[in-house]
Amino acid sequence: MKRGIVLLGLSAILRVAIAQSSTPATPSPKSSDAAGEASADRIYGPKDGAKPPKILSRYDPEYPRKSRDSGKQGIVVLRLIVGGNGVPREIGVVRSLSPDLDAAAVDAVAKWKFAPATKDGKPVTSQINVEVSFRHN
Repeated sequence: MKRGIVLLGLSAILRVAIAQSSTPATPSPKSSDAAGEASADRIYGPKDGAKPPKILSRYDPEYPRKSRDSGKQGIVVLRLIVGGNGVPREIGVVRSLSPDLDAAAVDAVAKWKFAPATKDGKPVTSQINVEVSFRHN
């Protein structure tokens, strides 16, 4: 078997579409990110004149065997906060496929790194939606 065929058969194809959410998040004042940034910070979006965050590194999700073998495929939509340090937090499922695919999508996106959103050239906290696509060949 050719290497390319094996890779296509085993990997999930990841499609990411980032869009700023129109509804502001209600942060929990108790949580904080790795840089000590309190999640009570203001969450910026395009309406505030902020430029959206950009993905610096991403990880493909594990395609759970049970879902892959049963032919389950589609898109999981996640909503998350990207801190001013580029670290994702407060990841939640907006559109679900199944519990195992949702968990795989959340686990993968939690490892991603972003260039944070910026306002007036300074990093700010923002909320985005991310689509994680699961397809098998």
